[in-house]
Amino acid sequence: MENVIIEYKGDITFDKIEELLTLFNHNILSTISPLCKTRLFSIMVECLENAYRHNYKLPDQHPAIELLLTEHDNSYTLKISNLIDADKLPQMTNRLDQINKLDSVSVKKVYNEAIHQAHISEKGGAGLGLLKIMRSSNQPIKYESVSVDERCSLLTLTIRIIDCQHNKKKTQ
Repeated sequence: MENVIIEYKGDITFDKIEELLTLFNHNILSTISPLCKTRLFSIMVECLENAYRHNYKLPDQHPAIELLLTEHDNSYTLKISNLIDADKLPQMTNRLDQINKLDSVSVKKVYNEAIHQAHISEKGGAGLGLLKIMRSSNQPIKYESVSVDERCSLLTLTIRIIDCQHNKKKTQ
């Protein structure tokens, strides 16, 4: 049975990001290993920041997202959706395809190279977010997009962390 940890649909602001991360810390099982909790938290941060930074929005609107974090059999799945500019969608999906082809050693190498050559974009990012997500999950980042109109598409990322070990209670 799938356990919903966080479900959210609405505006995304820096205050909402902070609220969702606090909710994560409150709702995540205390029995989850610290390493898995850290990995999940890191993925949440990157996904929320990416959705905020790369969200298509009209001038008088806040960007909006849909987020769902679930747990099933020691595995976690995070689905996050946001609107993206139709002109930027091919670049994003190409980047995802490139990253998904890498093994964990190559992801680490590309990540370290990117850190040393980082160029901050006009949106405030250095292109490391997807690499961080891939490093933390050790799984391909699944994605799908649906055209909304000629200006934007809905992009959904699905990230899985499998085999999250739970702390075993000490017996006396």
